[in-house]
Amino acid sequence: RDNYGHPMDSFLYSPYYAETVGGRLTLLFRDHILSDLIGFDYAKMDPERAADDFISRLHRIYDVVEDPSRHIVPIILDGENAWESFKNDGRDFLVSLYSRLSRDERLKCVTVSEFLSKDPPSERLDWLYPGSWISHNFNIWIGHNEDNTGWDLIYDARKALVEHEASVKDDGAGQSEELKAAWKQIYAAEGSDWFWWYGDEHSSANDEQFDALFRNHLKKVYKLIGQDPPMALDIPIIIEDKVFSPISIPSAYINPVIDGEVTNYFEWMGSGRIEHRFFGAAMHRETHTDSLVEGISYGFSKKELFFRFDYCKDRVPYEEEWNFTIIFIDPSLVKVEGHVRGAESTAGVFEKTQEKEGWREIAAIERIASERVVELAVALDAINVAEGEKFRIFIKIDAGPLGPERWPLKGYLQLEVPTEEFEKENWFV
Repeated sequence: RDNYGHPMDSFLYSPYYAETVGGRLTLLFRDHILSDLIGFDYAKMDPERAADDFISRLHRIYDVVEDPSRHIVPIILDGENAWESFKNDGRDFLVSLYSRLSRDERLKCVTVSEFLSKDPPSERLDWLYPGSWISHNFNIWIGHNEDNTGWDLIYDARKALVEHEASVKDDGAGQSEELKAAWKQIYAAEGSDWFWWYGDEHSSANDEQFDALFRNHLKKVYKLIGQDPPMALDIPIIIEDKVFSPISIPSAYINPVIDGEVTNYFEWMGSGRIEHRFFGAAMHRETHTDSLVEGISYGFSKKELFFRFDYCKDRVPYEEEWNFTIIFIDPSLVKVEGHVRGAESTAGVFEKTQEKEGWREIAAIERIASERVVELAVALDAINVAEGEKFRIFIKIDAGPLGPERWPLKGYLQLEVPTEEFEKENWFV
């Protein structure tokens, strides 16, 4: 390809075939540049300009191939992901695009089967580099203990189903409705998206629900063939909380002015930083497009823990009411709860109780301010963490019309209170 992503060779736009133990397999390769332009870039452009760009790229391909009538340009992308980013759900872009395509004498919209019926593949491929659209390997779906556990459970269920089906056939019975339904459950469990969420690579707020649904599909297989599901299917595959480190950790003690402003560059110099990454989520482009807060700085003095919530630039000044909760998981379960509306802000420290209300306020946060940012100072004694101690937190934000946020989306952040040697170990000039 050249510097603009235009192809310099026609090989990508030809059909191929491979001989397999199951018979001949026809192969086409997607043009990932064209697919990704629709998936990620054209939503940011004027619909007419985006359609013009797409058509011009197809014309470039037309000029590169030897016999255009014998070549096909596969446009392949996740159909459910792109359109929510487009204005009017993509209708304006699609109308512009298909209007141009319908008038273009050089281009014709076809299905894959329609094209292959007229020009079946003549070139054989004997080897393919293993990989997928996300990487040059299959690590998203295999290798991690969670992935392997899921595949083992599928193997066991499929084996039980095959053996049951064989025994039924030996008795002269055909495939019953129960058997058909059991195979549907197997096929559902074999879908690759379950394994997108298992392992370290991706995560979401619904991991536990995905886990339960996956195991329920396999449980139904056993029930449909009259067997008791194994106890292993009652145990979550996701059995460990995911613990993450902030994008950067503190390198010096800080003592910021709590005034709701970034008074000067140096007051938060040496602080750590928490970015709103999903630490996994459907794609690697894992940010909230409608977030209220773009990042959170944190740091320590010898007696206090500081937080600074930075609004997204297009939200400043933000006058609507919103709330945040910083939940400390260990060494004891406490939380800092704050309420912000413009320049008015309050917060308190609460501890978990056995009482009906569940939480009891144990200290008010006296140092909190909100203007262009929100800053607060929390006494280390109030949250029961000591020098050199590691503790885990997660942060919830209720941004009203902008919706809820959780930092990180799943699991916890692990922070560490500095020791006396902290500044000696991290000195700089």
